[in-house]
Amino acid sequence: MRYVYKNDAVGSNTPSLTVTLKQGPMSIASWTHSSIPTSFVLTTQTLSSIQSDSITNYSDLRISFNAQCDALCGNSPSAKNSISVSWTEFSVGDAPISVPAQVTGLSAVAVSPSQINLSWTAPNDGGSAITGYKIERESPIGSGWSILVSNTGNTNTNYSDSGLNHSTTYQYRVSAINAIGTGSPSDAVSATTQSMTSTIPAQVTGLSAVAVSPSQINLSWTAPNDGGSAITGYKIEQKDGPWSTIVANTGDATTVYSVTGLNADTTYQYRVSAINAIGTGSPSDAVSATTQSMTSTIPAQVTGLSAVAVSPSQINLSWTAPNDGGSAITGYKIEQKDGPWSTIVANTGDATTVYSVTGLNAVPHISTG
Repeated sequence: MRYVYKNDAVGSNTPSLTVTLKQGPMSIASWTHSSIPTSFVLTTQTLSSIQSDSITNYSDLRISFNAQCDALCGNSPSAKNSISVSWTEFSVGDAPISVPAQVTGLSAVAVSPSQINLSWTAPNDGGSAITGYKIERESPIGSGWSILVSNTGNTNTNYSDSGLNHSTTYQYRVSAINAIGTGSPSDAVSATTQSMTSTIPAQVTGLSAVAVSPSQINLSWTAPNDGGSAITGYKIEQKDGPWSTIVANTGDATTVYSVTGLNADTTYQYRVSAINAIGTGSPSDAVSATTQSMTSTIPAQVTGLSAVAVSPSQINLSWTAPNDGGSAITGYKIEQKDGPWSTIVANTGDATTVYSVTGLNAVPHISTG
């Protein structure tokens, strides 16, 4: 911290000055100056490590100045009242830097019989940039931690541990490193490597293809048995002539995909294969869809609507899907009237042709007996 002081009095005696740094009512440090000159003096004070460590709230720091004289500081009794010490600058440096905070969000995923992939979230760096991570491993669990990587030497928040034994459980923890030191380790997580008997995934089933515009077909399918090794992606093939691969590997386990940039009024076939660390499974049965016409219109009128009361508070609706106008139906609007027409469902969001209206008022029964 720095501050400036001087003696504003005129006289033969000079005051002493005590400067105190406080946090709330607590004194952190104190400095005393004597024989203060009448010109400004800039002084820099350095806190000891013990004093710095005692600061817990930098926004609550304040400085106090106390000037005193052993005798009259001027040449007359009235001169004593003119004594003052002025300061023009006070600053406290940045909060002391520390080791990084604890790593969070650590996950461990076995991707083969010999490899586990780790990922985590970078913690607060403590005021000094993170320069790497320490990775520890334990197997069997409870046998004691060993250092897998003392310092990764970079800020990447993922790591692949390879060369492992199959069908074996490994536990991991990760600590962040900066110029001050190494932070506390993360909570431990574990993963078990895959069996050596793992195989390629089974055949994908349930593949469907729906044209949603003149240039787009949406695919969806059911994930197959992974063969004992996690599915890491899917291969997608298309046919409007010979088969061609449009996606060699989707790179994730998502079971939907949108094919865009297609030609209008064109029929395409598709098949999908699952991928794991062992290899690529057999392709699904092929399905086809025809992109919509460029002259697609709104759907035709719904027909066959029926309404059946099934309880005092519920009516079930059903209807026949109309011609879609060349563009797949994506939902239905449902209106109700017990006065003026009102919309009870703006869009059902799917092509289902049934709907249950609930929370209705019962018609009171009137006895004439």
